[in-house]
Amino acid sequence: MTTRTRLLVGATTALIIGALGSASAQTGDAKVPGQQGLNSVDRNLAKDPDNQGLKNAQQRLERNEDRRELRKDADNDRDDKTPKLKKIKKDKDKDDKAPKLKKVKRDNDDRTVAHEKHDRPERPDRPQKAGRS
Repeated sequence: MTTRTRLLVGATTALIIGALGSASAQTGDAKVPGQQGLNSVDRNLAKDPDNQGLKNAQQRLERNEDRRELRKDADNDRDDKTPKLKKIKKDKDKDDKAPKLKKVKRDNDDRTVAHEKHDRPERPDRPQKAGRS
């Protein structure tokens, strides 16, 4: 390959990589859960408005979005209350705890000796089956 060809290949590769990088960076708004599904269902409903499955899917996606918003609001309300509850619980735990006890050191003499295992009788050999040697 000549130098001119190498430069052309390198420039083309850089252009393609740059275009792919900028295309992936331009995804638009932040990802919203269920948005892609809702867009797809709307597009397919425009093509086939009589499809009952698509109507059901659209209703389900809208219900999910409403439920997600309610849950997000409830989480925000709970987060406002959480630090107070943690502080109350922490103070309560301090009062309820028993005092720590010191560790007692034991002598090994107090422990019992492990019992000895009994001798087992030997098993008799198995008789050989016919046909085996």
